[in-house]
Amino acid sequence: MRNAPGALPLYSFRYIGEDTSYVGVMAQDVLAVDPGAVSTGEDGFMRVDYARLGLRMIKLADWHGNVDDVRIRRAPMGPPPASDRRLKTDVVALGVRIAIG
Repeated sequence: MRNAPGALPLYSFRYIGEDTSYVGVMAQDVLAVDPGAVSTGEDGFMRVDYARLGLRMIKLADWHGNVDDVRIRRAPMGPPPASDRRLKTDVVALGVRIAIG
């Protein structure tokens, strides 16, 4: 992975019971950079506040391998998919890191 100070790795993942794959960050990685952007739901699963990071989760089909695809530029393109979904599955590191802040 390309490294940058305070950078977060991007992953491709799918939620259990869904066919759509997404590109986004993992809460465990975000904790090390901005703990305030992570919350824990009543179900015990961690959630990422993408807006606080200046990022958005996108569908893998819409990602062109460019980190600018996940950065919020100008007005956000609507809210990211609900973060209170079931466990993620098929998690794949994309070999790219995105700087936040």
